[in-house]
Amino acid sequence: MLTPEKAFCAAEDADSEGKEGQFYVWTLEELKSVLGAERGAMVAEYFGVTVEGNFEQGKSILHCRGSKEQFARRKKMDPMQLQEILEQARQLLLGARSRRERPFKDDKVITAWNGLAIAALARGAAVLEAPLYAQVAADAAGFIEKRMTDGGGRLGRRYRDGETIYPAYLDDYAYLSWGLLELYQATFQVKYLRRAVALTEQMLDLFSGEGAALNYVPFGQTDGLPHYQDAYDGATPSGNSVAAVNLLKLGRLTGRTHWEERGEAILRAFSAELQASPTSFTHMLTALDYLLGPAGEVIITGDTGSAGVERLAATVRKSFAPNTLLLFHPAGLERADVEALIPYLENMSPPGSRASAYLCRNRSCLLPQHTPEGLAALLREQKLQAALP
Repeated sequence: MLTPEKAFCAAEDADSEGKEGQFYVWTLEELKSVLGAERGAMVAEYFGVTVEGNFEQGKSILHCRGSKEQFARRKKMDPMQLQEILEQARQLLLGARSRRERPFKDDKVITAWNGLAIAALARGAAVLEAPLYAQVAADAAGFIEKRMTDGGGRLGRRYRDGETIYPAYLDDYAYLSWGLLELYQATFQVKYLRRAVALTEQMLDLFSGEGAALNYVPFGQTDGLPHYQDAYDGATPSGNSVAAVNLLKLGRLTGRTHWEERGEAILRAFSAELQASPTSFTHMLTALDYLLGPAGEVIITGDTGSAGVERLAATVRKSFAPNTLLLFHPAGLERADVEALIPYLENMSPPGSRASAYLCRNRSCLLPQHTPEGLAALLREQKLQAALP
């Protein structure tokens, strides 16, 4: 789905050659034909491909039902040998699939949908310790900054064939700001946080109208599009829901209490609908959950890229702590860049080069932790790490 310029295309058809999923699915006989009978049977077992199939007309969607290690133990194989077989099979199957008719691809780039991809990839990079995901997210963010933003910082909605057209809508601003906040937390590159703040300022200027809720199109725009205010979270979350979360989080970080108040006001504006049908406003419920708390920040101090900083950061990233923001207050020259965005950090002096983690709530911080174990225990004690079933 990536364009040559490393942004994400809008969509790809499911149909090809007049059949649903034809490009992607396999029969057992097709696997054996490409891989050979013995290796095809093993790969089919690993990916859950059967004679009956798990899709339509005896065809199967390849999926892993367990880890490679579990499969190797069951087959009494060396895991490295299994890895080699699977990689060879992957290359052969890709080659065979490349000879099929590809589905049609809608190759336009939409800012909002790229924002969602950036948010997902950045969170995945953090949780899975997968730097490649963060790089892909950063590439997409860089493309939007370079090719879909005008000289005044205004976002465009859609890009194709070297041309950006249409002014961005509320979801473009809200989703991209969300993605950039996630990307900051995954990489600690302050430029992403700075851009998220700038976009949020611009979003409020452009989409505020009557009442607290935000318009879908810029207020006062006269191109025939309706000036509606929506919060329904369907296949994608609404711009108002994402904006509410962004305002609450960025307001707390930057000390802009009026942003926090605006985020809460958006919730109040839709409170009747939220109460009547909460399952129709699932992302707005995350804003409400953040507002009600417990919520907090973990501020890590130390030398950029040091092993101690990375270990402490990984502790937060791999915990299920959805209402905890992760910040980095570097000990070097980069410190001023962060403090310019988050003023309350000015009073927090990094303790030399020793990596430390401060857990803060309402801008009041507990004593620092210096080990992953201590930080994890504190997250649990403060009820910021959610218990999983």
